[in-house]
Amino acid sequence: MAYAPQAPERRSRFDADAAPLLKKYCVPCHSGKSPAGGVAFDAIRDPRAHASLLTRAARNVSSGTMPPSGAKQLTPAERKTLIAGLESAPATPGSDPGRVTLRRLNRTEYNNTIRDLVGVSFRPGDDFPSDDVGYGFDSIGDVLSLSPLLMEKYLDAAEKIAQLAIASAKPLLVRVDAGEMPDTQGNRAGDSGGRWFTSNGSTGAAFDIREVGNYRIKVQAWGQQAGPDPCRMAVAVDGKVIETFTVAATEGHPTVVELPFRVDGPGRRRISVGFTNDYYMPNAADPKQRDRNLAVDWVEIEGPIGPRTLPPSHTRIITTPGSRDQWAGPMAEVLGKFASRAFRRPATRAEIDGLVALTEKVKARQGTFEEGVRLGVTAVLASPSFLFRAEPTDAKTRELNGYEIATRLSYFLWSTMPDDRLFALAKSGKLADPKALDAEVDRMLRDPKASALAENFAMQWLELRKLTTATPDPTLFPEFDDRLRIDMAEETQRFFGAVVAEDRSVLEFLDADWTFLNEPLAQLYGIPGVAGREFRRVTLSGTVRGGILTHASVLTVTSNPNRTSPVKRGKWVLENLLGAPPPPPPPGAGTLAEAGDAVRGKTVRERLEQHRKDPNCASCHARMDPIGFGLESFDPIGRRRTQDEGEPIDDTGVLADGTKFQGPEALRKVLMGRKPEFVRCLTEKLMTYALGRGPSAGDDPTIDKIATALAKQNYRFSFLVKSIVRSDAFLKRRGDGGPTKR
Repeated sequence: MAYAPQAPERRSRFDADAAPLLKKYCVPCHSGKSPAGGVAFDAIRDPRAHASLLTRAARNVSSGTMPPSGAKQLTPAERKTLIAGLESAPATPGSDPGRVTLRRLNRTEYNNTIRDLVGVSFRPGDDFPSDDVGYGFDSIGDVLSLSPLLMEKYLDAAEKIAQLAIASAKPLLVRVDAGEMPDTQGNRAGDSGGRWFTSNGSTGAAFDIREVGNYRIKVQAWGQQAGPDPCRMAVAVDGKVIETFTVAATEGHPTVVELPFRVDGPGRRRISVGFTNDYYMPNAADPKQRDRNLAVDWVEIEGPIGPRTLPPSHTRIITTPGSRDQWAGPMAEVLGKFASRAFRRPATRAEIDGLVALTEKVKARQGTFEEGVRLGVTAVLASPSFLFRAEPTDAKTRELNGYEIATRLSYFLWSTMPDDRLFALAKSGKLADPKALDAEVDRMLRDPKASALAENFAMQWLELRKLTTATPDPTLFPEFDDRLRIDMAEETQRFFGAVVAEDRSVLEFLDADWTFLNEPLAQLYGIPGVAGREFRRVTLSGTVRGGILTHASVLTVTSNPNRTSPVKRGKWVLENLLGAPPPPPPPGAGTLAEAGDAVRGKTVRERLEQHRKDPNCASCHARMDPIGFGLESFDPIGRRRTQDEGEPIDDTGVLADGTKFQGPEALRKVLMGRKPEFVRCLTEKLMTYALGRGPSAGDDPTIDKIATALAKQNYRFSFLVKSIVRSDAFLKRRGDGGPTKR
């Protein structure tokens, strides 16, 4: 696709204002075959082709990051002129809404969609292969591939979900030969079947039980009797003994025992039987009294017994009962409704007819109507129209229809399918009305399902999924365990969720005087007066903490197992809060010494100062390290500390633009002074998550426009969401032209 036309005056402004200053201050380092950071300004011939690069350059110059310390510096007037000249290059907003690659549901979206579509408490996505990540998120269409293994998992899950969701027309009645069961002791009894126990042991099998209700277990058994007591047999469900029976029967005259048990939820139940009183006296005078053994012939389960209570999932799907005499019409109605919800748009006549035709195979083999529906549901759940969020591409850029908007909206804010209200608005076409769209955003952000933003967006934006694999040294940090790991994550999720639910300013992510703590976290933070494991809102007034940067979760994932890492912490701030990630380390860049004389007795700060003497490392570390130094008063699990290697903590920092600060409170003030960079970074991250694709050059003007407008709306979170949802990038889709590079 061609780049958007650029007004002549904008081009001349770039040539007149930016180009000479770039040549004077930037080209000496950013040129040639190996330019600094991989950025070559001397190669720019047409600024329209490098709009995104020039926008990022303007941000770096504005923040003082560039030119780096030690290089020739711009005067204040030159800096202002260069920024204006660089910003004159980008294309106008709305010129390219972008196009999202066909996206399949990721694991979280799959589980949530099954929950809301079918209504079963089953999370098959937990067993799927891990989703790949692109641009920091697992919702990016370009990386959500479909492997043969995942397709097998989808097919297995579809069958299990259909079985759990839809009850059989007839009660369950299954008999299993005990000889076919695995056992801990005992042997098959021979061709006649059954299981022969010569010593204590058990055998059992798993049964799929789909309905709540009362069931009956029957067991046929007999014994080779010996000793003073008859054989004893225990019957257990899921490892818990329900009843123990006396089996006085003998060979040729078996007995059948039965017992009731209650099922309060669908799932697999293991029923086992065991021999519990083995007896062996080889020297007994009577040969018949020397050995006591138990034989189990079969185990049977029957139920539900009495009045049946169909599971809610069954009545949700089969709203129109059918039978063998009335098949096609009711089947089309049932499967048409289900497929339309599953596909997130009205199912076509051809799709419904194909599903009904598939169920005719069940009818032909004398199957029930419910079995036919189960097969149809399985087919729907294995269909690409369910597994993928498809948006057909036209030759030209087009507006999304109501169902496509509803789907984008629901997976953005809820990580699941649209609800009935969204479907109704999609059908009526009202989602094209900006006021209706705003109203839906407000409603959806108030809904408990909006917690998905904290669980999925925030945890990935802040890189806190790494917390599950964090391994602080247990010798140095015995307080850290799996429960504290979970508590750390919950603090940040609750904090983010409160900003969303209460529509607070996004600047509170940087500097809030409150958080959510329970007793273990409060003890870690040194905050008194918090008892019990329940989380509650706690004020941070009078402490050095504030905002997500001082959460233990963030401080832990940005540390090494045995020490803090100013580099990781500084890099984390640059990438996730300021949107100015440093380039990858150049080839030959050394690593920080971890052992030996170079380490002994030296603080992390001293070791980093030695490391920065390497010219390959100096420029990037000059950006990262000072920020990390401001957090050195927090140890690798987020506790306050005053010493490192026996020396007082030095938490002063000097930024690339010469700004000096000391400690986390001053660092927060520095970040609050860079609000435009933070707001733009958050906007880009949230927009990437919402769209399911990486940012492109065509997005830059939209992101800048949203970030600027957000400042005029008190930085409210809901305004940020509404601005993204109302953008062309969210409501439109590019045609078949080529993508705009970034």
